[in-house]
Amino acid sequence: MFTRTLVVMTVLAALGGCGKKQAPEASGASAPQGDSIQARLAALDPQQTAALDLGNELMAQGRMEEARAAFRRGIEAGGDPLIFQAQVALTYIEEDRPAEAKRVLAPMVRDYPREAGINWYWAIATFTQGDDPRGAIKAFVHAKSLIPEGSPQHVAADWFIGDAYRQLLTTEGLLQADIDRMFAAYQRFIDASPPEDPEIQQLVIQLELIRAQRPPPNVARWALVPDPAAAEEALMKFMEVDDEDSGDEPVIGD
Repeated sequence: MFTRTLVVMTVLAALGGCGKKQAPEASGASAPQGDSIQARLAALDPQQTAALDLGNELMAQGRMEEARAAFRRGIEAGGDPLIFQAQVALTYIEEDRPAEAKRVLAPMVRDYPREAGINWYWAIATFTQGDDPRGAIKAFVHAKSLIPEGSPQHVAADWFIGDAYRQLLTTEGLLQADIDRMFAAYQRFIDASPPEDPEIQQLVIQLELIRAQRPPPNVARWALVPDPAAAEEALMKFMEVDDEDSGDEPVIGD
């Protein structure tokens, strides 16, 4: 008889760990620039352009506070706030201060929902903050829809999407449909990446290990818990979340 199982938890150590490839190089510093941004850049006067160039140079040197001051001088000189505020946000991203970056970006994301660069920065900051993988998935799916296919950011978005799903897999677990989405995102990234890259080869091996442990379709939710000691605590959490879905007992796999 085909019985629906609430959740299966597989001990992560059984896979020999599940490392991850470092984030692709197409990160915050290489945000996509559409026609709108290009037009805004072209509209800057010499004083505003000088402030932007100085801020970018200081940021490249790691002098983030000075860079922010230069960008703010550009705004005071009448420069386009979207251009300069985006660069202020980027300084925070480069300093691994995603909460500050999101505070700067929030009104721009609201006012410019179709601006690729702004939404890319928002997605990067959301992912880096690390406390909202589902928000990061949503942000990268949206940003990807605004970016030309084949661009480095379009390819990188799939890695971020896949990795955000992987974070959920090792915390709250994933439904079967989300497991499919995780594998599909990673596969798109792999297909667009050089097969000779050792990190890509390692990612392929890791995904095969995960795929080999995947439970059958009758399992509603699957989680890769970090170690056996965490299984009982996570199991109770899942039972509280999903007890209305099924009367079947959860299963811990090894």
